[in-house]
Amino acid sequence: MRTNMDPDIPPVIFVVYRRPDLTKKALAAIASAKPSRMFIVADGPKNDEEAQMCQEVISVVKDGIDWDCEVEWNVAEKNMGLANRVGSGISWAFTQCNRAIVLEDDCIPAPGFFRWMAEMLEKYQDESRVMVVTGDNFQGGIQRGDASYYFSAFPHCWGWATWADRWESYQKSSEWWANESVQERVLKLANGEASRKYWFRCFDRAYSGEIDSWAYRWQASIWSQGGLTLVPQVNLVENVGFGEGATNTQRADREIRVEGGELKFPLKHPHRIERMVDADRFTEENHFRIGKTKKTKKGVKNGGRKKKTGKSVKNLLTRRFRGVFSGSPKDTGQTPNRERARLENLPRRHRGSTPIIKGKETHFVDPASFLSAYGEIWERKCLDLGDIDRPLYIIDGGANIGLASLYLGERYPGSEIFSFEPDPEVFQALRKNVEQCSDSLIKCFKLGLAGEECVRHFFQEGADGGGFYSTKSGGNKVEVKCDVLSKYLDRSVDLLKLDIEGAEYEVLCEAEDQLKNVNHIFLEYHKFDDTSATLSSVIALLERSGFELYVESGRNIRKPYRHLRKGHSPRMLVNIFGERSG
Repeated sequence: MRTNMDPDIPPVIFVVYRRPDLTKKALAAIASAKPSRMFIVADGPKNDEEAQMCQEVISVVKDGIDWDCEVEWNVAEKNMGLANRVGSGISWAFTQCNRAIVLEDDCIPAPGFFRWMAEMLEKYQDESRVMVVTGDNFQGGIQRGDASYYFSAFPHCWGWATWADRWESYQKSSEWWANESVQERVLKLANGEASRKYWFRCFDRAYSGEIDSWAYRWQASIWSQGGLTLVPQVNLVENVGFGEGATNTQRADREIRVEGGELKFPLKHPHRIERMVDADRFTEENHFRIGKTKKTKKGVKNGGRKKKTGKSVKNLLTRRFRGVFSGSPKDTGQTPNRERARLENLPRRHRGSTPIIKGKETHFVDPASFLSAYGEIWERKCLDLGDIDRPLYIIDGGANIGLASLYLGERYPGSEIFSFEPDPEVFQALRKNVEQCSDSLIKCFKLGLAGEECVRHFFQEGADGGGFYSTKSGGNKVEVKCDVLSKYLDRSVDLLKLDIEGAEYEVLCEAEDQLKNVNHIFLEYHKFDDTSATLSSVIALLERSGFELYVESGRNIRKPYRHLRKGHSPRMLVNIFGERSG
């Protein structure tokens, strides 16, 4: 029961969905504080069965708020998903108030929770570095310092509060996370390499849509600002929502279900705003299980090795290179293990260099696409034409950073290679690699290949997926000059390689009359939503031009139906190898 000495309770954002029993428990705890204003954020049903449960939840809330309270409703008619519903609901509420407590239907606040939130929101309202007040504590009873609370990097979200101006930092788009500088800024708050890998994996899965989480996006947004969270010395919220019916916390794990405690007032404040690093390390090890080994039923710890918790570049590579990374006979030791591990552990779109190729520094713009291309070209040797004792004439369309050109120049010394790359930033890496790594006659053109000489919009993706049609990549749009392929087919071409992200068909049509001069062709076919060329039309053109073809899948993806429903591009990726018949 509140007294006249208690501070006014801030508005409460109450997030509910399909669990009437839990909603009733949480609302009973809220009723003890009797906030004068509440925002109800409710997700809609996925099916007819859930429709009844969702309606029961609304009834529970209406009947349960029996005190003098201004109630605002934001109820979705259809299911929006956890990340979209919570994120949009909080944004909606903050258009009407400047601070608020956020409670989901499975979070039961302990006595003292609301007073703690009210006092902290008031005390730190003008301290922009403090972005969250949480009611969660996972220190197992360990006292951190002599104050009533400490500062952490982790914005635990089982009962928390923030201010409207801090919530403005919330970044929900995958395009924001795809930026390399953002990733570097965010991951500065990680505690060492294992932590860095773990959180990169969490954030990447959240922003890619692999997991439906607003909380990871909120944490990444806070870390990008160097923000801190106020953590009470005792846990003030019990999460009772584990198990069946939960979206992301389906394990009924007693280790992370902590009962609420009692916080003593008046509060004793820390002398300065400073992150308690030791406490965060404890939380990572004991709550998030970062760096922990996994015990089997017989008590053996994962073969004596640490459980892999981080999302490495290795996990992002296409599955067709499984042999390259699994220690199979294909892994001949061409890539030193230590250097391979370093590259695998770098975040996406991290720019750097590596001495993998003959000990010379090769520059890359994205380690995942670099290792993918290296595995295919240098280890699988997919462009090897066999033993030819003469220099060749080769056209490399869509050269990216030049791994194909470098390999072919090494394999066939003295060959004349024309390398085309329109992306201005990727072209810089291509030119550096050609200058430092090759003794062959490689000529670089900062041009795209198209169906006509023109200037076109090019969508930069930051790795190897930029192109004229990559409008869903979320990258920068730049203007690039384009040339036609037929200009370069005026003599016998030993190999024509085209990896030009959806522009293949228009380029081939323009040069069809000159394709008779091409002896071998490698084509990576891409099907985007906004390209009209079908795979059958490309194959028909190549066969009409006299090529015998071998076709293989360009990649194998997990959960392909999810890929289709989410509208990811390209919809189709196929490798086509052609050799002139006869």
